[in-house]
Formats: sequence, structure tokens, C-alpha cells
Amino acid sequence: MCFNAGKPVMCEKALTMTAKQSEHLREVSLDKGIFIMEAFWSKFLPVWEQIQMWKQKIGPIKLVQSNFCFKAERNYSDRLFDPAQGGGALHDIGIYNIALSNHVFEQLPLNWQITGEVGDTGVEESVSAILEYENGASATFTCSFNINTPNTMVIFGEHGRIEVAEPFFGAEKATLVTDKDTKIFEAPHLGAGFEYQIAEAMECLRQNKIQSDKHSMKATIDTLRIIEQMRKKLDIKWI
Repeated sequence: MCFNAGKPVMCEKALTMTAKQSEHLREVSLDKGIFIMEAFWSKFLPVWEQIQMWKQKIGPIKLVQSNFCFKAERNYSDRLFDPAQGGGALHDIGIYNIALSNHVFEQLPLNWQITGEVGDTGVEESVSAILEYENGASATFTCSFNINTPNTMVIFGEHGRIEVAEPFFGAEKATLVTDKDTKIFEAPHLGAGFEYQIAEAMECLRQNKIQSDKHSMKATIDTLRIIEQMRKKLDIKWI
């Protein structure tokens, strides 16, 4: 509807339920020359921009560890648990673990392993996974509606680590720890934290771009494809 009206689109993650649906939107965007971007706020936050600059200081990255878990109220008509509303831990919260791990490594996993718990409504309520990257590097994560954990991320390199404060997906603080010293970077949000992705979309429109270089449609599609494959592995039928 927005495309038909000639309006640019920025839509909350997950942009669509499937990779194929996002591929279709990318095709329409290209055909009509209209901007589209998934509203994935994390990548545009000052802390995450600082993390990208810090990575070279910790040497080759070997491991990323993260959790995104909270104990959700058992309301099975809620979107978190309702298949018809796109429920499930991977789309709602695990998407951050996957997409930001890929963002850190600047590549897609070569392979992955997964275990999870599928609830009574047929959606995944808890997932733990290992993403395997080049040169023996890996990312491990748990996303869950059933437990509370510190929702942090730690990036380990050969010469140090980067600790991303809770919540890692909306972080206002990160700490660089190397063999030589420790540095802290803090950047409180100016508003709710969404202002940075809005600014990116506005800048893209000023430059007549139809997608963002910082969070491309390819990145959106790649993450959705991994989520689809993981759900199939968990034998979730409603994809």
C-alpha cells in the first residue's frame, strides 16, 4: 500500500515473516525506486558504531556470547505466543542475537547447531544455538520467554574483549578490555533510542537512496533465512 502510494517504508523488525516475503519487498522497492529499510535500531546506536571501531583493538574475533531472555506472562493470545501474529522467540528476540553476531563477524555463519523448546501453541519459546563462522570462530546465544537472564553480549578477540552492557540490543554503554588497558564508552539515548534509525532513514532519503548501507535488505533477508531454517529444524510447521 505504501509503495503504491509512492511512500518510503521503514518497518519494525522482523520486516516480514519469511525471507521470500522480504525478497519480494526488495524487488518492488527496486522496481518503483522507493526506499525501504527494516527498523533494526541496534545497528544505528552510537554504542554499536563504537563497537565496530573497537573491534580491531581486540585482534581476530573468536567468540561472541549473548543472551536475550525474559519471563513472559502466559497469555497465549498475545503475539509472543500466537502463531497467527508471528509469535516465537526467534522472530521477536533471537533476531537480535543472530543479526548482531553476523554484524560483529561481518559474515554469515557457515553452519549452526540448535536446540529449543516448542510450547503448546506451536511456537518456539526457548532457543539455544551455536553459530559457526570461518577460522573456527563461533557465536553462542540463548533467547527465551521462559527465564530471566542478564541480556548482555561479550565479544572475545585474541587480545581482549568488548563487553556490551544490558540490554545489548539497545546498549548505552560498552567496555573495551585489552591486554594494555580498559576503556568505557557511554552514550545515553537522546530519546527512546529509535531516533538514530530515523535519522539514517532521513539521510538516505536526502541522498535518494532506496536502502541503507548500514542495514541493507540483504542483511534483513539473510537473518530471516537463518530463522526459517532454525524453525524447520525445530519442526515448527506453520512457516
